[in-house]
Amino acid sequence: MNQSISGWVIDLLIIALGILVMVKISTLHKAVEDIHKRAKGKSESVKGEELLDISKGMMGYTVQSKYDPTSMDGVRADYNQVSGKIHAWIQTISIFPLLGLLGTVMGIIPGLPSVAEGEIGALQSYLSTALFSTFIGLIFSIILKGLVASYSKTFSDIEDYFDEFDRKFNLALNFQRVINGNKKDDEN
Repeated sequence: MNQSISGWVIDLLIIALGILVMVKISTLHKAVEDIHKRAKGKSESVKGEELLDISKGMMGYTVQSKYDPTSMDGVRADYNQVSGKIHAWIQTISIFPLLGLLGTVMGIIPGLPSVAEGEIGALQSYLSTALFSTFIGLIFSIILKGLVASYSKTFSDIEDYFDEFDRKFNLALNFQRVINGNKKDDEN
């Protein structure tokens, strides 16, 4: 191969950065999986007690949840911290095709004088080795995008647990308001 040193440097940079991003995203995803288990546990730990309300001649059935609304705050804080880090690393994926293109341009430039000398074969050699940078950049971009896509369900599930927890909390508040309202009506 007749590639310039700058082309090899770019290729090695792409490979090293690709491995670094892959390791960082995978490591952070393990932290997200732990948060997922905690969020699921908190969401599923909400238990209710059945209440039968026969006030004012009507019979109704409700479930009143008893739990600490701030119990999910630590999980949310951890999720926000890890989520911010992982999304920052995900943003670096778009750099790989650009680095590949940079390697291609840097690999072609040394071969341009050979065109002036009429040596098209030399340019062809530079061009084929320079395009290898673009190939590496695209391969890492595709692999990392696939990796991130496979992890997206975990993020979606955590956010669903947060929404469900908030929904249960709001229902519990509304039930409590109804119960307190019925008690005030009974006192009058």
